[in-house]
Amino acid sequence: MRFFHLIICILTGPLGIHRFFKGLKFSGFIFLLLTAFIVIGAIADKSDSIPKIYFSIAAVCLILFWISDFLSMLFKGVYIFEMTKKIETKIEKQDTTSEIKTKKIKMKDVKDQENNNKIFRIVAARSEEPELNMVYTEVGKNDYEVFGAFSGICGGGGLFYQNTDNEMFVSDDFYEFSTSLSDEDLENTFQKLEKLRAEFENYDDEGNLIGLSEKGLLFIKKQQEDENGLVEVYSEGASEDFIYDVQDEWNLGYYKD
Repeated sequence: MRFFHLIICILTGPLGIHRFFKGLKFSGFIFLLLTAFIVIGAIADKSDSIPKIYFSIAAVCLILFWISDFLSMLFKGVYIFEMTKKIETKIEKQDTTSEIKTKKIKMKDVKDQENNNKIFRIVAARSEEPELNMVYTEVGKNDYEVFGAFSGICGGGGLFYQNTDNEMFVSDDFYEFSTSLSDEDLENTFQKLEKLRAEFENYDDEGNLIGLSEKGLLFIKKQQEDENGLVEVYSEGASEDFIYDVQDEWNLGYYKD
């Protein structure tokens, strides 16, 4: 392939055709313009207003570019400036790949951390707007209690608690829940849940929920939208039962049939 480009460069160098073959249109046009300028100078009369020295300079530049392209292709397999373009493209690809890997690592770290702490998430979104953003945790082993928080763009938010008898309670005030935790542990638990919930949300300057955060958007990318434009995503182990158990008590516009 290098031999082919060398032949094209020798035969059509002044016209820049060898560069068009490599997709280097801009530099190819420069070759054409230099050649056209030189031709004009060759047929111009002495009375023309453009000094001949300019045509001579253009001819020298064209020859230098032509020879440089030939030598660069002969020894490196690319034309001059093409190497720079390839390096820039490679760097851009590396940067993009690095960003994707970083995001995947971050999501994996979040997922591992949440799994270790028995944290579960449910997000239902339409047009990247969270109709439901729920996070809950299980406390205890066999007879465990469930503590959770929810919010949505059409409504507001709230907290819920399920005791060991599977009774569900919904409130804005976690002190209304009769749990096995101390007041301090109860407060810490719901503060962590509210913080985790907010990680998936984006707010305007006035504190209004306006959409999903970058983390939230990455989370819902796991699932395709249905025919109504709704996407409903569950983290590993999360159960839709908590939607059914809580939705009759919450103030959100989202309702699961």
